[in-house]
Amino acid sequence: MREILALIDTGADITVVPTRILKKIGASSEDHTYITEGGISRRAKIFSVDIQIGIRRFPSVDVVGDNINDEIILGRNLLNKLVITLNGPKQELEIKI
Repeated sequence: MREILALIDTGADITVVPTRILKKIGASSEDHTYITEGGISRRAKIFSVDIQIGIRRFPSVDVVGDNINDEIILGRNLLNKLVITLNGPKQELEIKI
C-alpha cells in the first residue's frame, strides 16, 4: 500500500485516477463513459478499484482512468460516503473516518 495525495472536487460526479496508476496496480477496465473537462467531452475507461482513506477501506469503487492529467480527483461517488468539514477561515479540512 502506498500513500497518494488527491484533490477533492465536489462538482465531479465520479472519482478520476491517472491511467498510469491504474496500470501499476493491475486494474482492468470493462466499460467506458464520457467525461467533460474544460467544455471538451472525451471517452474514458471505467475501472473498479479498492480505495483506502485513513483506516477506512472502500471496496470496488468505480473510477475513471485519465490519460491526460496526472492528479487523482475524488468525486462525489466517494465523497458522499464521508463526513467532510471544511473550515475556510482556518484553511482546514477534516475527514471523519
